Amino acid sequence: MNKQESGYRWIVYGSALLAYFLIVTQRTAPGLITDQLMKDFQVTGAVIGVISSISFVAYAGLQIPSGLLSDRFGPNRFLIMGTLLTGVGSILYSTAESEYVLMISRFFVGTGNAAIFINLILILTQWFNGKEFIKIAFYSGYTR
Repeated sequence: MNKQESGYRWIVYGSALLAYFLIVTQRTAPGLITDQLMKDFQVTGAVIGVISSISFVAYAGLQIPSGLLSDRFGPNRFLIMGTLLTGVGSILYSTAESEYVLMISRFFVGTGNAAIFINLILILTQWFNGKEFIKIAFYSGYTR
């Protein structure tokens, strides 16, 4: 039995959807607590903007290397590593005591998110045929 006929593929899909949910929450969460961060760390909005943008720079810059590495070594390993890296970055962000630790943690989050997204798409293309993949991508919000 191949992957595209397995009932296990829906478990893979659910796991991938949870990983994607992690990415989406990591994109929006810092914007929700901007005022509290400015107050707690006694920094300006510009510093908070830099802290928030670090994850996007890492995410954008590491998409291609992440894709090349996952093509060479397989997507499963990199999806797991990306999820762990995003989790470590989240924990580090929540326990940070300086704005420099916030910056480092956002870099971890961006790096992990790049690995998650690229490998998530690659894994879903392996487990679902073309028509199913398009429906899944559309209804799950991957294309928005």
